[in-house]
Amino acid sequence: NAIDAAGHDGADPAESTHGDSENGQDRERDGRHGLGGAGAAVPSVGTNVHEALGADRVGRFALADRLAKDAEALPDLLKTWLSWWRDVTLLAHGTTDRSIMVNIDQLETMKALLSHWQKEHLLTVLEKTREAVWQLEHNANARLVIENLLLHYPASVNEAAEGAPGY
Repeated sequence: NAIDAAGHDGADPAESTHGDSENGQDRERDGRHGLGGAGAAVPSVGTNVHEALGADRVGRFALADRLAKDAEALPDLLKTWLSWWRDVTLLAHGTTDRSIMVNIDQLETMKALLSHWQKEHLLTVLEKTREAVWQLEHNANARLVIENLLLHYPASVNEAAEGAPGY
């Protein structure tokens, strides 16, 4: 399944808290939304992905600058974004099973955003996010990686409504 393959972040499934709780508390316990295991807590998935999606290009470059200042935290942050994009992609392809989704608290927001994006582009975004995690884990320049990633993200809802090309 392309979604599963692209959405896999390489974490040991035995360490994951994904789906371990009936009410999702385990998912949010350490701020990693289903990406269990040891490590420092990272910001909520919505903290910056929504900021990136709501920003124009200038705003995205400013966000990239801010995020790149903590390059060590970026791979974990992008793994949370990866889980968000995986859920968006699953929704776009008709999945309604909440038990396999990580960011169930954001389903309504995801559904609203989906009406502005082409579902074919979501697999590209998912793959680019996974690729950015790999690059950062292999010591690529954090600023360049995050700038490139954000340029591949869909246009903001405002830009999409105005007919921005490709989204």
